[in-house]
Amino acid sequence: MKSLTPQLAFLILFSVVSPRAADTIHVSCVGNSITDGTGLAGRDTACYPARLQRLLGPGYNVLNCGVAGTTMLKNGNKPYWTFGASLFRAAMSFLPKIVILDLGTNDSKGSGGVDNWPSHKDEFIYDYAAMVDTFANLSSRPKVWACYPLPAYSTAYNIDSMVIHYEIQPKIKAVVLAKGIPLIDLFTWMSGQPSLFADGIHPNAAGYLKMATKIYQMLQSDTLKIVQEKNRLQAPSGGSLYQWYRQGTPVAAASGGTAEVLIAKDTGTYKVSVGVSHANDDILVTGPVHVSTSDIDVRVSIALRRDYAPPVNGYTRLYHVDGSLALVIKTSANSPPSTLLPRLPSGVYLAKTQNTAFRYIVP
Repeated sequence: MKSLTPQLAFLILFSVVSPRAADTIHVSCVGNSITDGTGLAGRDTACYPARLQRLLGPGYNVLNCGVAGTTMLKNGNKPYWTFGASLFRAAMSFLPKIVILDLGTNDSKGSGGVDNWPSHKDEFIYDYAAMVDTFANLSSRPKVWACYPLPAYSTAYNIDSMVIHYEIQPKIKAVVLAKGIPLIDLFTWMSGQPSLFADGIHPNAAGYLKMATKIYQMLQSDTLKIVQEKNRLQAPSGGSLYQWYRQGTPVAAASGGTAEVLIAKDTGTYKVSVGVSHANDDILVTGPVHVSTSDIDVRVSIALRRDYAPPVNGYTRLYHVDGSLALVIKTSANSPPSTLLPRLPSGVYLAKTQNTAFRYIVP
């Protein structure tokens, strides 16, 4: 399958963002026991938030807000919203610039007297989107990073890896693409490696290091940009998927919203989600660009022949030099010698009305 361009792959693995000297970037790690490091020997230094802190360095302050057993579902047996309320509040009051959101493992439970997924799975997207919005609307305006839950190599704690992979992951991805936030595919990253797990569910020290490394690489690769030429917006090439947004709302596929290049038809602020690999579901989101009225419309001047007479009420047809129709313009007897029209390529066009012909020149 097609893979990411070498340039973009290099960014993903090796680009480095230097923290501003005067600021410390706050990172809130929100999750369950896998975030907390429950039961891990040397937890305070070996869990993934602690590892991430060392990888990011002194310009960052990483806060571990994991609460064992918690769910994203508000109607789960131990909702992060309420059962984890104290650390939920701490994660918000920390005023982070980055939020790592890793919930969903315990939501898969449907046996052992716990009925999270079977009865409440239709609520998951709504609850996940609500948590994303809760953090995104903080005064610090953080970037929220969604994570796929890790694979499970055991049925301990009634965790269901098949539910995580085939049901929970698609719902998380749906929220990610609807909200325009980045996604870290920890499931694929940790798949096929049961030796990295202490009990089949929770990573061991080596597993936590690998987990932290993946999150670090994704944070450090958050440098993608749109190349803008007026209303032509070019996303980084080689992506496995694209989703454009205008004013934070997805642009429909019928309007070019899932193409690598978007011709913006409306003013506003645009960004694009980019799938960075065909081997996993990692998604990065570019910085924004603004499309103004002058980017969309250009002034078309009319060069008139000496014998030109203003067109009668009706329509003027604009033709390319090869004779193909370019545009139909509604005209009137008092049409001005220049008018604001949709953007056209530079060149000379032949305009015909019922009684005359003249040239349109697009600078």
